[in-house]
Amino acid sequence: MALVVYLKSVSDLPGKGDRLAKVSFRGLSFYSRVLDNCQDEARFEEAFRWPIASKVDGNEMLEINIYNYSKVFTNRLIGTFRMVLQKVVEEGHLEVSDTLTDDNNTSVL
Repeated sequence: MALVVYLKSVSDLPGKGDRLAKVSFRGLSFYSRVLDNCQDEARFEEAFRWPIASKVDGNEMLEINIYNYSKVFTNRLIGTFRMVLQKVVEEGHLEVSDTLTDDNNTSVL
């Protein structure tokens, strides 16, 4: 069994630049490829897969961070999406469209 996250796109991003996504579950993070010169939308179209050896608890979290990528400086966090996996555990599949938030849990849009 595995948890698979398919990251389609992120829209209404501020400014323009190179974009990068980091998807984390159970302490294991995966990074997307860098999307060059994005305007307000980043179309990732990537799948991330975590093999599951033990049952997924409904209180576990999935986290997606979106960054402005920099080859020279530290990547700048644009926003975060966090989701408790309770609904995924119950239904086995879920499609989500939501807003990114900042460190204060405020919408970045």
